Amino acid sequence: MAKPLTELLTEFWQELEQNKGDRARLRRCRQPEDALFLASPHRFLRQARTAGIKVNDDWLMVMAVLAAQVEALTQEGIAQQMAQGEKPRVSELRFQRLLRQNEPAEVLHALRQGIKLLDNRINLNDLAESLALWGVDWGAKKTKLRWSTSYFQHANLN
Repeated sequence: MAKPLTELLTEFWQELEQNKGDRARLRRCRQPEDALFLASPHRFLRQARTAGIKVNDDWLMVMAVLAAQVEALTQEGIAQQMAQGEKPRVSELRFQRLLRQNEPAEVLHALRQGIKLLDNRINLNDLAESLALWGVDWGAKKTKLRWSTSYFQHANLN
């Protein structure tokens, strides 16, 4: 039975935890295309294709680069994490800018900043599911609505 994308991304992250060199090289990628010149994201891409995952390569590269930023896993959704605290960890304006992004490179840049503000601790399952849909018109709208709802339900914006 083929593995789901969430499981593949978690396994890829675990491999990066064991291979600090690959992780460091991926962390330096500023564009999804930068990851094309590295072996480790190609292993992830190959595993995704073997599992029958039909997500655009650019979005899979974004997942690989962002997974390298992650130092620890959480259970909360990413948008919920962004909203947590007396003052949201990710400002309302920064969150809105993130949701306006549509291109892989723009989303990579915005989420990299967001992950840093979350102390490099996120839910990889949420990342995989969200980015898999972000690259599809109807899926992007659905994901952005889900994130927006979660953020504003949990944010203390008084």
